[in-house]
Amino acid sequence: MKLTICLITKGRYLFLDEALRSYEPFLDTGLVDVILIDNGADEKSSKLLLDWKNRFPHLVRYFRKNENEPASSYFWEKLKSFKPDWIVFPGDDDVLVFDIFKSFIAALKNTPEISAYASSAEIINTDGKKSGLIRQPAIHGLISKTEKLSKSLHEPPFLWPGLFFKFDLIKEEVPNSRFVFDWWVGLQLVLGGVVLTTSDVGVRYRVHTLQESNQTPSRRKYLEGFHMIADFINSKEFLKAIKSMPSSEVINFLELSIVAKPLYAQPEYNVPLLNEIVLKTLEFIESLDLRTQVLEKYLFASGILLKRTDLNNFYINSNLKFNESQGNVEIKFSAGTCANLINSSLLFKRNSTNKYIVACKHSTHSTGSIQVNCDELMGSSVAEIADAVLLAINASLEENGYLAFQTTPFEKSIITRLRQIKSRIPKVIMKNSAFIKRIMSN
Repeated sequence: MKLTICLITKGRYLFLDEALRSYEPFLDTGLVDVILIDNGADEKSSKLLLDWKNRFPHLVRYFRKNENEPASSYFWEKLKSFKPDWIVFPGDDDVLVFDIFKSFIAALKNTPEISAYASSAEIINTDGKKSGLIRQPAIHGLISKTEKLSKSLHEPPFLWPGLFFKFDLIKEEVPNSRFVFDWWVGLQLVLGGVVLTTSDVGVRYRVHTLQESNQTPSRRKYLEGFHMIADFINSKEFLKAIKSMPSSEVINFLELSIVAKPLYAQPEYNVPLLNEIVLKTLEFIESLDLRTQVLEKYLFASGILLKRTDLNNFYINSNLKFNESQGNVEIKFSAGTCANLINSSLLFKRNSTNKYIVACKHSTHSTGSIQVNCDELMGSSVAEIADAVLLAINASLEENGYLAFQTTPFEKSIITRLRQIKSRIPKVIMKNSAFIKRIMSN
């Protein structure tokens, strides 16, 4: 076994010396070497790197790119020429903890087949002071592969600077994005290898304003994450792994993914990603009843409440086969509710885990009940009344924050226009806007 510490730095001189010194106990073992990739660093940082390299000429290799290169794939191809065995990528603002090397060697002896070993991280500030916070890998404590995989779609499974892994396990071309590269590698490791995690601290992870992750808007990182996860879901490796699972395990993976939701459960992205996961994975489930149950749960997780037969409206032109749905909610009515409302219960699922209590002006109002305007439903069909019930529940869930609030295109245009002209509105009006709102609402 040979471990390579690979540092890719653009020259954050303030932290660089401390980072390099933390590698020295590893070098003393005779089982570790270092690759320094100078990614367009300033002259002062480059000199520090070269001076440190010259202290360990047989153990440290140095490569410089004169201009900063953001593409991960560029460096990955360079690393292949060095033929590393095991590798870890600390940041130039992080400090490696030598004790993790002993834990790593012990793990290899106990479980020789492992392909990744992920440590925890101790959070430090700009000055290197400990915050008292320890972050563990996201999949730490999870047992089954389906749990690990669904959790890894929700968030990166490992803390990148504390991840030791076999370099040659990553056979596919790596993505260029420096914001989701580590997440993509983590997904490959969870999918294709045996991974161990530990609560032992392997790195002191520095949190500060100059971090790479703070240098770009979240909206860009989420979009890059969306494309990366979508590509992963459609990859041969993912589909091959799903196909090899028994149906019970596939169902478990789907249900776990529906609960956790991919990409940090970001509303605008997790719904289409879940749709891809569900549709791709259902191909490997023969039971039509199980397919129906999964689709009902997926749509409920997406904020869609269904009555009987509604499911057919979502997959009209699809080749996907499933049994008729009874809906994904159970409705109970308060005592005294109008008979035409109660009759609509025929169109809702019985014994669902998603239960709601509905009332009208004639009934008692128990805690948590949702009121429907029965006067507006005179002469309506059972299906129309059922839709009105679902509409009232949906409005209540949005108002109370259980569902993301949806605005109409017209409402969005007003908000957008208001933001555009906000700077031109007299300050006295903006200052008193809250007072004006209170008056208008009373």
